Amino acid sequence: MKLTISTKISIVLFSFQTWVSTLVVTLALSFLAPQNEVYCQTPGGISTNLKLWLKGNAGVTTANGTVSTWADQSGGSFHATQTTATNQPGYTAASTLFNGNPSVDFDIVNDAMTTTASITAQPYSFFVVYNSTSTSAAARRAVQGSNNWLIGPYGNKVGFYGGNWVEYNTLPSSSIPTINTAISSTAATNNALFYYNGKNTSA
Repeated sequence: MKLTISTKISIVLFSFQTWVSTLVVTLALSFLAPQNEVYCQTPGGISTNLKLWLKGNAGVTTANGTVSTWADQSGGSFHATQTTATNQPGYTAASTLFNGNPSVDFDIVNDAMTTTASITAQPYSFFVVYNSTSTSAAARRAVQGSNNWLIGPYGNKVGFYGGNWVEYNTLPSSSIPTINTAISSTAATNNALFYYNGKNTSA
């Protein structure tokens, strides 16, 4: 699937009325390391099968206050880009919403970035940290792919859609940054899970 990083949420990687600070994609099931492991060179110490890694404090190219390129830190060169200046997200070097960490900030109008990263098979894991300051009930998302695959504040609710809704309509979007984890295994059925701040909230 082709991934499109959308402008309608807040993540420590994006910050508009959606801020994003970190997006990690792996092609194998993986788990985040404890927070006290601060010297890791890859997210959570995971480097095998790391497909895409966008982080708010590295690889962000700005001009006139907007982001044109967000460089992939995985080594795969799947950089997120936006060539249309009016659709480029903003950048906050020290966001109060992310404890002074940087964020890429997307508005709820037209900001978006696209990467050529593709996930063509299971298993996979997505980790995204974002928040949303919008109360819009529009069909927004933090990350989206082909076939309507998405993670984000869809209808102002936390959501993960991967062919069917794995999580939707039980958790409201939050202006406080949250860790959203979407996992899909190779099982024939019941092969997707969604974790919200570490808690399994799958349907």
